[in-house]
Amino acid sequence: MEDKRIEVFMHPIRIKILHELIKKDRVTNKEILESFKGVPKSTLYKHISKLLNEGIIEVVHEKNIKNNFDKIYKIKINPIEEIEKLVQEKDSQKIINLFYNFTMTLLADVLKDDSRNIENLDKSCVGVRSYPIYLSDEEVLELMGEIRMSILKRLNNKATEKRKLRKLSTVLTPGNGLENIS
Repeated sequence: MEDKRIEVFMHPIRIKILHELIKKDRVTNKEILESFKGVPKSTLYKHISKLLNEGIIEVVHEKNIKNNFDKIYKIKINPIEEIEKLVQEKDSQKIINLFYNFTMTLLADVLKDDSRNIENLDKSCVGVRSYPIYLSDEEVLELMGEIRMSILKRLNNKATEKRKLRKLSTVLTPGNGLENIS
């Protein structure tokens, strides 16, 4: 997978569009707009266009409704499967690039949001946490399942005055060098 695609996948609005497509298989412009209350139509079309141009989604049908073309989209390249394939290749340089792009995208998300003042990130619920814990392989899988279930429970939340689009990103790494810390 190209490094550029990782960057395309990582944007919170595009992630949400892709989740809609993964969940429903095919979605229309109208369905995408309905799931993004509060996000300007032009912004959504910009992100849809980016996904189309990168070959990540495709138009499978167009409906002409009163001279408005409502397109039906489908995933062409599933980002979850692409990342899993990349990891299975066991190419250390590609995996390093994946983590690099992932972390740089997170940093860019924090720095480019003009609505947040860096000094007030805590009020925006932006945070970074790291917990060194001892877990067996089974316990790691259990923990990841619990996190996944908690996220899935909220994945269909609709935008409201109180709800803002946020991106929760997880990274699990070995605790190299931490074994002797008490």
